[in-house]
Amino acid sequence: MKRLRIAVLTGTRADYGLFRPLLDLLEMDPVFDVGLIVTGSHLSPRFGATVTEIERDGRHIVGSVPLDLDDDSELGVTRAAAAALAGVAEQLHALRPHLLVLLGDRFETFAAAAAALLARIPIAHLHGGELSLGAADDAMRHAITKLSWLHFPATKRSAQRIVQLGEDPRRIFVVGALGVDNALHLRKMTKCELEAELGPVFGPQTAVVTFHPVTLEERTAGAQMAELLA
Repeated sequence: MKRLRIAVLTGTRADYGLFRPLLDLLEMDPVFDVGLIVTGSHLSPRFGATVTEIERDGRHIVGSVPLDLDDDSELGVTRAAAAALAGVAEQLHALRPHLLVLLGDRFETFAAAAAALLARIPIAHLHGGELSLGAADDAMRHAITKLSWLHFPATKRSAQRIVQLGEDPRRIFVVGALGVDNALHLRKMTKCELEAELGPVFGPQTAVVTFHPVTLEERTAGAQMAELLA
């Protein structure tokens, strides 16, 4: 039986965590030969070199594309994106997968999509059609959608946006969010276990806050955080 070679690009601990249930399913199916192309912060000591988590899970890493992430200026990020495009292009040329699986909207994902399009390798894109108002993510995500062949949005509304971008509805499949699968299957920590891991964190009034900077605005994150905490 001829197996289908599937390459999955992961650039951060965040997207790898979302990919986990999908990778488990693909690896159990004898039809698929699955390999990971690892790049981005996974390979950066500054960000924890999280490739070790992938190795610890026993995944099949078929290639790596190191990037210089120390310079987060506009020029530095542009150079890193260019390196990602060139590096992923080399990996795809060597591997010749039947399909490249991408998730989300990061710059290394966009670079990989451009490389795959030029190499005539079909792309399956997860979590397309979403909106992150005030962030450059939207432009990147929609561009990846236009470069992709198969679309796996999380919601019907996201699927509708993909159709509005001109994609064929027959190639769009609403599958839900991978993060929900993770949430349903992860073992929940108790309050005591969490405090044993992090130290005493729960007072009489405790809030967990996530702050996402407005990437289309320059030098406003400090003022926004101050307003959030006021």
